Amino acid sequence: MRRIFSKKVAKKRQMKLKPLKINFRSERPVNPIKAIKERLPRQKGFKAKQGRKMTIRRKLVYAFVILNVLIFISGVNSVYNIEKLKNQLNDLYEIQLKGIQYIKDAQVSLMSMGEDRYNIIMATHSDERYTYSNSIKSMMDRFESSLAAYKEIETSEEGKKRIAEIEKFWSELKTNEDVLIQSANKNLVAYAEVQAKANRLLSNSIGKEVDALIESKNQLALEAYEECNKLYKETRFVTTAIIALSILIGFFISLTMSRMIGKPIAQMAHIARNIAEGNLTIESVDVKSNDEIRDLADSFNAMINSLHAVISNVLQASEKVAVSSQQLSFSSQQTTTAAEEVASTINQLASGAGKQAEDASQASGMVNQIAESIQQVAENANSAAMASTNIIKEANNGLNEAKKAVEKIQYIQKVTEESSESVKALGNESSKIGEIVEVIKEIAGQTNLLALNAAIEAARAGEAGKGFAVVADEVRKLAEESSSSAVQIANLIGNIQNETNKVIDIMSAVTNEVSDGVEAVNRAGNSFENIFNHINNITSQIQELSASVQQVAEGSRSMNESIESIASIAEETAASSEEISAASEEQTAAMEEIANMAKELSKLAEELQSNVAGFRL
Repeated sequence: MRRIFSKKVAKKRQMKLKPLKINFRSERPVNPIKAIKERLPRQKGFKAKQGRKMTIRRKLVYAFVILNVLIFISGVNSVYNIEKLKNQLNDLYEIQLKGIQYIKDAQVSLMSMGEDRYNIIMATHSDERYTYSNSIKSMMDRFESSLAAYKEIETSEEGKKRIAEIEKFWSELKTNEDVLIQSANKNLVAYAEVQAKANRLLSNSIGKEVDALIESKNQLALEAYEECNKLYKETRFVTTAIIALSILIGFFISLTMSRMIGKPIAQMAHIARNIAEGNLTIESVDVKSNDEIRDLADSFNAMINSLHAVISNVLQASEKVAVSSQQLSFSSQQTTTAAEEVASTINQLASGAGKQAEDASQASGMVNQIAESIQQVAENANSAAMASTNIIKEANNGLNEAKKAVEKIQYIQKVTEESSESVKALGNESSKIGEIVEVIKEIAGQTNLLALNAAIEAARAGEAGKGFAVVADEVRKLAEESSSSAVQIANLIGNIQNETNKVIDIMSAVTNEVSDGVEAVNRAGNSFENIFNHINNITSQIQELSASVQQVAEGSRSMNESIESIASIAEETAASSEEISAASEEQTAAMEEIANMAKELSKLAEELQSNVAGFRL
């Protein structure tokens, strides 16, 4: 009976112990560190690639170099052409205008000599002849000084040949004038009249050469004006073209850079907001450029993939812990109802508790790996923040370069305004020449009146005054020619003043164009400042993302502490199981403690699941 009873008890024990064969071994989770490393971009040869790729810094530097080169070319071209225009205007004044002044002065001296030549023949007293003799000598000196001054500034071969002809006639005329003065002083009137006619022919020859020189100077002045006008048109076209090209390039660069930087950053900000809301079912950031933005996007995508893997592993582990805790609770209840058979099953329970401790230890190691992965994500976020800071520095440098370009354009504007003032001063000087022409016209008018008076006196003298009337008529003709020449000079001066006013208007237009260039470069500088502000906002968002990742890392460390607490509880359970073998009462109390711990483990698993349930994978 006892043996049968023992078999029944053993069979009953086997039947009751079957549910206790709980599988505490969970399936080994995937190593999250390995998964993270597989998702991270390979860094081999990164520095070498960094040196070869077109970074944002290089793009900005190249863009500003191109703009500065265009501005420099425009400035150099403007300064060069303005300097050339100044030299041509200086030649127009120093060579052409002064040359006309000198040759006209010589012409006036020659006409005055003709008047004095007639007066010395007609003089009846020695004092009058002496006065006219001195006047002739004075006009001769004046003619020679004017001719010498003109000769110094004459550069053309034709002009030099005509000056040589004038000097040839003048040498003969000067000798004849001395003979005329001597004959008149000796009262040799007939001989003096013959000599006067010969001198008049020489004077006419000199006058023709002088007229030819004046015509040549007028032609050269016209050519100089046409050259200045051509240079102005070329300068205006080149400057306008370069400014328009600079504006187009600046607009294209700003539009391209804003699209290249703003679009991926906005996409990453949108993804970061979704991650903050727990949505991990998002697509990765796609950046086609080969620069720091692409590096940031790759790191951002790697962070998303790593976080996805970490959350997936945490969910799997929490589910397994929940299942294990339920099984442990069920086993503890069965163990409590079978207290009388604890002695035969205590070893199996101790083994189960040991496996539970091992599972808890594995879970603790896994959470440590998760914490390390999240720390790696935090470091990547910090790297992204540092890269954004570098972008801010480069954008700030670009803004400073734009300000320097504004200062250079303003300097060009100042130089253009000074050139305009110089041309205005030239116009004022040309007006003074007009005043001199008015004086010449007054002298010609007075000479004409003298000739008229002489003709009246000759008419009163009757037959004896016929010769005097002829001379008076010649003087009148010379006075009319002088007046006509003065009118022509006044017209020439008026034309020069008109052209000078045109040049002043042109320089004013150039100044306005340069002012427009200053405004265009200022607008480009404002655009770069807006880019700088946008990049600064993006950097703030990346720093907030880094802080959020740090908070996730803190949460993982707290979870690790909970798992370690579970492991310690499992170890205590194993120790209690060994003690239960000493007494059945102690074993019952230990089973109750295990049941309570299983409930706590289930609660912890539920809390862990609720914490990660907010993430949509």
